[in-house]
Amino acid sequence: METTMISVSVFELKRARLLRDGVTTTMRWSNGSRLVVKGGASSVILGKHLIRVSYTPCNYGGERPWLRCPVCLERRARLFYDDKWRCRECVSVGYLSTRDKAGNARHQLAKLERLLSQGRKPYLERKLRSRYARVEERLWRMR
Repeated sequence: METTMISVSVFELKRARLLRDGVTTTMRWSNGSRLVVKGGASSVILGKHLIRVSYTPCNYGGERPWLRCPVCLERRARLFYDDKWRCRECVSVGYLSTRDKAGNARHQLAKLERLLSQGRKPYLERKLRSRYARVEERLWRMR
């Protein structure tokens, strides 16, 4: 049975008003996982793990919260849980779109075909056809 990795975003915590002292709630995920979260302004307790929260000032006033990765201590918007809370880089979880290079090229070809079928001005159509040829060649080299 494959287990799905759960993650928590600082925006989810902020939306649930958990970045205030004395707030406690249970978070639930679609895979059936649940976790008791105790909020605080400078730290959040996710289950049994203490996660630090830091803030950066925004240009037009206010401040933006960040979760500190317990492993690398970098500011992150999202943390993942496998055996402990870690950031995307510490867990080595990449974005799906970056894993499949051939899929990216096929996606780009489909997008360019859609743009070409809409009928563009001649100079823009030449530009799109040139790009289409380059992406098609790159996809051919990947095979």
